[in-house]
Amino acid sequence: MPSAVRSYLTMGVALMGAGFVTAAQITPSLQQAETRVVQAAITLAAAVGNGLPCSGYNTEGCDINAPQTYVPQVLDQSGNAANIAANIVNAVADIPRAVVDALNEFSYALEVTGNWWVYSPTNVLGFDPADPPKITALVDLMIPLKPVSHAVGEHLAWWAKSNLVMDSGCTGTTGPTCPDFNSLAGKMFLAPIWKLAAGYQFGQVINPVSDAEAYIGEPIPDSVGTETAWSNAYVKLNLFDPAIALANYLLADPVTNQPKPISGPEVAATLDRLGKALWLAFNPIVPRSFLLKGWPYTILTPLFKPLVPLMCPTCNPLDPGGPPITPGSGAATTTLVSAETPAASTESAAPAVETTSNGSADKVTTTDSAEPGSATSLSADRKAAVTAVTDSPAADSTKSTAGADTTADTKKADEATGAADAAPSAPVSKPTRAGHLGSRASTAGSDQGGSPGTARARSAASAE
Repeated sequence: MPSAVRSYLTMGVALMGAGFVTAAQITPSLQQAETRVVQAAITLAAAVGNGLPCSGYNTEGCDINAPQTYVPQVLDQSGNAANIAANIVNAVADIPRAVVDALNEFSYALEVTGNWWVYSPTNVLGFDPADPPKITALVDLMIPLKPVSHAVGEHLAWWAKSNLVMDSGCTGTTGPTCPDFNSLAGKMFLAPIWKLAAGYQFGQVINPVSDAEAYIGEPIPDSVGTETAWSNAYVKLNLFDPAIALANYLLADPVTNQPKPISGPEVAATLDRLGKALWLAFNPIVPRSFLLKGWPYTILTPLFKPLVPLMCPTCNPLDPGGPPITPGSGAATTTLVSAETPAASTESAAPAVETTSNGSADKVTTTDSAEPGSATSLSADRKAAVTAVTDSPAADSTKSTAGADTTADTKKADEATGAADAAPSAPVSKPTRAGHLGSRASTAGSDQGGSPGTARARSAASAE
């Protein structure tokens, strides 16, 4: 047994040393990081992972959209006290494996969140859908004893879901995203742990940020997201779960708790993934970053704009805080029709948008096909009315706020686009954010080269 312990201690030293070996490999390419930002921010549907709900017992690869339920721990009556000593040795020897797994869990949590500077459904003030894997991964890092850390993480996640609520009155930390902080503050910390232990029924929990808002990186009045994975859930926490889980581990057959070895390449890959995930999460020079939007989001934009040409090839040079462009195109990607601009046809007013599916994530690229005078670019007039919302995989809707609320659904780009069917927006509960200078409009694209099925074109007719 001492030789076995010695081998795992050696692996623990290797875990520390590999950090220095791979330090130069941690920073990913800017293009790769920005592509992942686009993919992560567009829709929650990208975060499917292994298809199992997120919980303290399933973090790496969990599906943040799958309905989440609480299952209490049950004491295993078949345990044997004679196994305690051997399982203590197993627990100590398995610490390197627990740390490596926890680092991968934390990397995954950052990956499904996307960039922290970008307004999206996975970056909402409060406990949003991407936060359960964050809190359980951090607990696993702090307590490298899986039976205990998993149970503690599960309890903390349910406490956060019931106390760190989201509210449409305050969805972010900047002015335009938080017009009514009191609305949020009045709903927080209303479910102490003893209420969760006695039995707690969640109501309908709606994520106040929509995929359409994620596309432009700004709030859209009257836009809401979807239900969270714990909406309408019932939970009755067993506060003894950590003790029961530890007892089951110590009393189990030591063969079932055999330490799982780690390797140098695995450690290197884990640290490389962590570095890329941290870059993805905290790199401020990305499309839609509020640090690039200027006032009223921040007064620091002049400090970051000079870095845009060097660090953000997909940023629109005219409007770096807006949606991304294809590198090298040199064209604005999103246009909005001014209330003073005559109605234009789909071909002249709407830039083409091509939506492709890439694995579990969606990638949206746009090119500008607007003719001079037919539309106004985002950077030219932030106060123009919102006239269209892009068709995203998770939200297939178009909302019009400039002039008459009408949309024309064009089957093919080369067909005539004169007939418009009236389609008024359905009322939703999200309040209009006061003081906002106007939302950026995203656009749906027309079929490229007359090829059917590549995209749908939508145009918004504005009042003269």
